[in-house]
Amino acid sequence: MSRIRNAAARLVLIGIVAALVSTACLRDAEAAFRWYGEDYYCQRLARYIHFYVNKERERRGIAALERSVTWNWVAWNHDKNMYRTGVFAHESSAFPSGWSTVWERFKQGHPVLTSYRYAENIAWRSSYSSNYQTAAKTYVNMWMNSSGHRANILDPKLKYMGVAFCRGYATQFFANQVGRRIN
Repeated sequence: MSRIRNAAARLVLIGIVAALVSTACLRDAEAAFRWYGEDYYCQRLARYIHFYVNKERERRGIAALERSVTWNWVAWNHDKNMYRTGVFAHESSAFPSGWSTVWERFKQGHPVLTSYRYAENIAWRSSYSSNYQTAAKTYVNMWMNSSGHRANILDPKLKYMGVAFCRGYATQFFANQVGRRIN
């Protein structure tokens, strides 16, 4: 009889543990879904920014920019650093070591270049459309209405672009060579 009680107690205990674990897993799954949903939005918006930038270049007879995974990574890290520090800038001592300047970010993406050309555009909006295309057009229009940012977008010597978006911050990173991250 004691074996049956012990077995029943174990089953109850296993049931309680399983319920707790499944509840925790459900919370983790919901959190992951929310993060993935935001990440999905960020990726889609970045693709549309790339698309609209190339439309601007095409209108002027300039070759399209190729997307670079490495320059996307550089842009994404800069967005995250701006978001985490609350600093909207091209350069800041608040950013982590190796990421404080545009030059340092460029070296993160291609540490062994012998000849290079690079540029960076950043933008921030406290609110933005949930529609990818509308939001992307807004950011590209902001850049095109600024002479320095427009010059970067339309520079025919720049061939590759990375673009990222994180919670209102948008970064474009341009280079004349595809990146080659070592780490």
